[in-house]
Parts: sequence; C-alpha cells; structure tokens
Amino acid sequence: MPLVFVFTLIGVNSTALTSITPTGPMGKLTQLTYGVLDPGNIKTNLMTAGITAEVASNASNLLMDIISARWAALAGALLGLAFEGVRLATRGRFWISGGGFGLATVIPFHTCLAMFLGSFFFWLAGRIFNAPESTAIRVIVQNQEPICGGVIASGALMGIAVILLENFVLTR
Repeated sequence: MPLVFVFTLIGVNSTALTSITPTGPMGKLTQLTYGVLDPGNIKTNLMTAGITAEVASNASNLLMDIISARWAALAGALLGLAFEGVRLATRGRFWISGGGFGLATVIPFHTCLAMFLGSFFFWLAGRIFNAPESTAIRVIVQNQEPICGGVIASGALMGIAVILLENFVLTR
C-alpha cells in the first residue's frame, strides 16, 4: 500500500505537469520492486503492478476531470456571487437561492425534486396548521429536521437493501 501511494503521487504529479499518466512505467517499477522482495512469485508481481497502474490511472483521470472543470467552477462561482448580490440588493426578496442553484448544478434532478417536495410539504403544513399550540405544529412543523433526517437515512438504507436484493437474491 505505501508503494502504491507513492507511485500514485508520482503519477498524479506527472499528469499535472505533462498531461500524460505514466501507468506502464509505474507498473514496471512495482514489478521490479516485488521481483526483488519476492522473487519467483509471478502472481504477486503482476497483481501489484496492476493495482499500482489502476490506482494511479484513476487518480490521474480524476485530476484531469478537475482541471477540465476549472472554467465551469469559475462560471458557477461568478453566477453564485451575482445571485447573492441580487439577494442582498433586494433584501432577500429575490426568489433564486445562490446555494440552491449551486446544488442543482451538481446533484441529480430527482434529488432536487425530492428536496423541493419536502420543503413544499413543510411550508404547506405550516400554512395549514397555523394554531401555535396544535399537535400538528408540534409533531410535524417543529420537528421537520428529525423527520427529514429519518427520511434521508431510511432512503439510504432502502438503497442498500435494493442493491443487496439485486446482487444476491434476484440474480440467483
């Protein structure tokens, strides 16, 4: 693992400087190292070379994605600053949230829709149940954070259950 880490750093640095990922040479360096440490063990030699090349390649590809996203990040930052400036100028009456707009550019539509439906539900509940001492206000409106946390956690657990069902139960 330490060798993979060091070679990944070398690969990422090389990719950042030259836009070329040296996966082949790094794999050969790992093969050379394990050829000295465990001579004659071809399985260890090849597996460690493959792991080194794969990890360094994936890390370098991620770096290339980050580099290619610089202009998009700059445009998003400027747009976010503009939205926040308009919100301040209108004293909070501007209807587009800079944070919400930023989230909408990086998360899928169904997640945005679920957030909207949840916030709409609690807004509507606050309008319908407007008596301050009512049970509905105490149970629903004043506990919206724990309710949302429970819905999110149960959704994550259901996602895990679906993956397990798809991979272990439904495939047999």
